[in-house]
Amino acid sequence: MKVFKILFLGGLLITVFTQCDQLTEPSGEEEIPVVEGYLYSDQTTHQVQLSLMIPLTSTDTMPEPINDADVVLRHNDAVYPFSLAPGDSGVYEYARDDLTIRQGETYALEINTNSSTLTSETSVPQAPENVSISDDRVFIDSDQSFFEIIQNLPEPEITWNNPEERYFYIVVENLENQPEPIINNENAPGFNGGLFAGNLSFRTTPTNDDSYTINLRGGFYGLHKATIYSVNRDYVNLFEEREQDSRQLNEPPTNIKNGLGIFTSFSSESIFFRVRKE
Repeated sequence: MKVFKILFLGGLLITVFTQCDQLTEPSGEEEIPVVEGYLYSDQTTHQVQLSLMIPLTSTDTMPEPINDADVVLRHNDAVYPFSLAPGDSGVYEYARDDLTIRQGETYALEINTNSSTLTSETSVPQAPENVSISDDRVFIDSDQSFFEIIQNLPEPEITWNNPEERYFYIVVENLENQPEPIINNENAPGFNGGLFAGNLSFRTTPTNDDSYTINLRGGFYGLHKATIYSVNRDYVNLFEEREQDSRQLNEPPTNIKNGLGIFTSFSSESIFFRVRKE
């Protein structure tokens, strides 16, 4: 799950860099910090990633990390200093167990670099309520042909309360150590899953619906965990910016003062279900 999140965050960074490059051509002396800070109410380790925006004139394809900043998180009167993680990554983390991210609370981020002070705040949204699934055990007739399995795949539905049309995204992950793909070499000879072999986890785009139907095509047998994350509007704005026409030179969304990027928070609720052979 951690790997999946890192890959996703990297995609958002590339979007910000690209949008910014379209807007202006920074001089060789100008260095603009980019922040990725995410707080999760269900996790104990929290990270902030810092890097420099890639100038339009640069031939680099990866952002330069910032490894010499002072990063602190403030909540009420408490101050939580982040430490630089091992490696040349620009990742700062707080791994002690005395920081609890609570729903409805506001947290402030302060970053001091050699050239500037960056600040931002986030209020943790309320977790989704009354989360349920239509069936926590679904069965697949493994004796069917490949096409019959695809045609008859069960579709478990997750539901939750959302009268205010708040935004959520869903992450579904298989928890088995050696998961068996539903589409495999036995029911699809020569394919061995092939294009139909899925990932062990996937996530949806933000939605303000109150339900989500899980598509098991490309999935696996075994125990699954589905997590519904409640998100803030600033995260939704960043996601929507990825869909923007490259000819539209809008300012990239950011809630970082004196920099670019995002600092936001999530709360969540999880349920479990199993996919079994019939």
